[in-house]
Amino acid sequence: MADPLPISVVIVARNEAQNLPPCLASVQGWVAEMIVALNDTTDDSERVAKNLGAAVHRVPWQGYRDTKNAALALAAHAWVLSLDADELVSPELRRQLEAFFARGDGTRFAG
Repeated sequence: MADPLPISVVIVARNEAQNLPPCLASVQGWVAEMIVALNDTTDDSERVAKNLGAAVHRVPWQGYRDTKNAALALAAHAWVLSLDADELVSPELRRQLEAFFARGDGTRFAG
């Protein structure tokens, strides 16, 4: 397998144990980092996310924008893909991202 792309995937979630497996599976193994930022979760989301290899952080709800920004601040990479727990990265988007980084485009914009 090739090296993972230098992308952090960040997911803000609350009670998304059922949606996290397909979401994380759509990026697992080809991105450098998966972060799940949980707020007020009462289901099994934390265990599910950790079992799938995601780093899990508790982030208090501060409204949509501020909670999303707090979660984005946890990312280690300059390139971040922000997903909702019910979203999947399609094979076509993955191919486009791989092509983008293969061309070296990612190094031109990363800070």
